[in-house]
Amino acid sequence: MADWFIPLRPGTDSALALGIMHVLFKEERTDEAFLEAYTVGHKELREHVKQYDPDTVERITGVPKGDIITLARMYAETSPSLIRIGNGLQHHDNGGMSIRTISCLPALTGQWLHKGGGAMKSNSFFLSYNETALQRPDLLKERTPRSFNMNQLGSVLTSAEPSVDSLFIYSCNPAVVTPEANKVREGLLREDLFTVVHDLFLTETAAYADIVLPATSAFENEDFYTSYWHHYIQIQEPVIERYGESKSNTEVFRLLAHAMGFEDETFRETDAELMEQALHHPENPHYEDISYEALKEKMDQSETWTFPGIKASNPKREN
Repeated sequence: MADWFIPLRPGTDSALALGIMHVLFKEERTDEAFLEAYTVGHKELREHVKQYDPDTVERITGVPKGDIITLARMYAETSPSLIRIGNGLQHHDNGGMSIRTISCLPALTGQWLHKGGGAMKSNSFFLSYNETALQRPDLLKERTPRSFNMNQLGSVLTSAEPSVDSLFIYSCNPAVVTPEANKVREGLLREDLFTVVHDLFLTETAAYADIVLPATSAFENEDFYTSYWHHYIQIQEPVIERYGESKSNTEVFRLLAHAMGFEDETFRETDAELMEQALHHPENPHYEDISYEALKEKMDQSETWTFPGIKASNPKREN
């Protein structure tokens, strides 16, 4: 659907952005009033991007210098202009800085002041649900248990004091996806580490587990879904029967809570009750007319419907 597709070498997005900045500054296509009033460091940036001339950026990105110049001029002359920063860019080396660099472009042209202008990474906040209602931090009763960043799991398993002696792993495969994989596997091999994996597949991590519990798939569970991008919210109902003895995450948590003697009513709440709580979010006005019951009711009436400012969809289709 694009008018112009400009392929570039993976991981060189920030170099292209700096090349565009070079052209904008050199050709005096920047909004100096905006830079003076709303930014810090624009003078230093002006000097920094001198090294990113079109010839240099072409060698880095593979984008012809003529295209770099044309793109910079088009961007400067178009208002409002919005940069939609794609998902996945942040996973490259220096991905965070790349996003920051691209986000600086609207500052050079003053597009942050124009309705419809600027830059956007995601609009998932539009339908952000009530996470506090699900996480229930009040149940800690002022206790502060230890917490660790999963990206540091290797160090946690091999050097944390006091040691971490048990793991319950669900919805992830840390033996493969976490940094310092050799250290992670070293930790998973500890004889004194008790590991439970609850997963749909016999993953690489499951091979290290003392107990493997079969998990249901999304096709067997009821849940609601939103998006990073669009404004749709939908209820998904199971479309196949559960396979064997597989159970959902929440069902396992409820069974564990019962077996461990937790009596609070919270640990017996059904998935429907949890969804109702998540969708009750007074701080997000977009949920004003949305509830679990409303979604279920509308789902039975039509394929697609509209709440104020929000579209909701029914995944059911007649044969």
